[in-house]
Amino acid sequence: MAPGPDVADERLRAELARAFGELRPQMVENAYNDADLDPNTRVDDFSRGDLEQFANAYEAMFMEALEGTGTQTRRFIFDTALPPMVERGQSALDMVRSNVVSAVLSAHRLLPLVAAEVRDDAARWLAVFHATYTREIAERALALEAERG
Repeated sequence: MAPGPDVADERLRAELARAFGELRPQMVENAYNDADLDPNTRVDDFSRGDLEQFANAYEAMFMEALEGTGTQTRRFIFDTALPPMVERGQSALDMVRSNVVSAVLSAHRLLPLVAAEVRDDAARWLAVFHATYTREIAERALALEAERG
């Protein structure tokens, strides 16, 4: 039985990492360009430097998942970033909507950069990555909302 789509083999890891590296310099500009798709966007609340830090954090989580080295980075970033977001009034549903917009557009931009022979496997890996990422954000944000009362 072949490994599930959450497990990337060496060729797929290398190809996704290469494509991500090609796309990475455009991420902040993409965030500005895509902000109009989210009615509760907070992009204007942040400086370009802040958005670069968010992109760096996302890259670290993406690479951690791609390399299969655990979830320590993701847990740390979520533990650090989500409480202030909830405190500023961003709801779990706002976060889910924002992440779905981001996931769809990210996959749309990333997949054409991936070699054709692994593109379907890359799409499957991205689907699991984004679904897991969004689920974890929702779980944590809902818990934080419950704590706030």
